[in-house]
Amino acid sequence: MQALIERALDHADSFQGRVAARGQIQVALDFPQNAKRLRLFLDWWEQGLRGWRARAADADRVVFLCELGPPDYATTDAEGRELSDRWQEALALRAHEGDLVATGVRLKATFIRRGAAGRGRPARSGR
Repeated sequence: MQALIERALDHADSFQGRVAARGQIQVALDFPQNAKRLRLFLDWWEQGLRGWRARAADADRVVFLCELGPPDYATTDAEGRELSDRWQEALALRAHEGDLVATGVRLKATFIRRGAAGRGRPARSGR
């Protein structure tokens, strides 16, 4: 399985910023049981971004999309309430993006926060 993922990463030109597990589309980043998953995804993103950088021209940019899907993407309680603050998790992933930029990868990042009415507003754009 790892070989197939590495093969895909070697050809990727955009990346989805969310951490998943078997049976869960998006896991809470600060839950101790998910630390291993977070490290795995960070390693995959770094590998993919380094590969992209090796193929890209100097002025090229890559998209790293922090996805905050609907509540059923998240870890929820019996009442359907999210057990973590996924907006804060997206900001944490943005911080990891800064670490990746330090490796020489230039990212174009846009973060959109969806309000209660479902309207998005850009939280940050460009780099």
